[in-house]
Amino acid sequence: MKTMQVNESVDALVEYKEGRAFPVLRAIKWQGRRVDFATRPKIERATNTLLYRFDEGLTRYGVRFEVGRQRWFLEGIDDSGITDFPPPAWRRGE
Repeated sequence: MKTMQVNESVDALVEYKEGRAFPVLRAIKWQGRRVDFATRPKIERATNTLLYRFDEGLTRYGVRFEVGRQRWFLEGIDDSGITDFPPPAWRRGE
């Protein structure tokens, strides 16, 4: 897939913790499937927007939260870190 710009509204599973200035994003639902986030995101703050960047294995996700509208958007997915594995030794004749 490499890099894919999405910019689609998504449902988000978030947690609000006392003392935190922003919600903790746990998962999104996109195209009928749930994407869980186990890693901690890098969060970029703008005037009315929070941008969450996750590195999940070899795939990166960008998820935007529009604070004023209280809506979440999947901005893009990048799995360019994923490569094809070499064939097993028995297929290479070793």
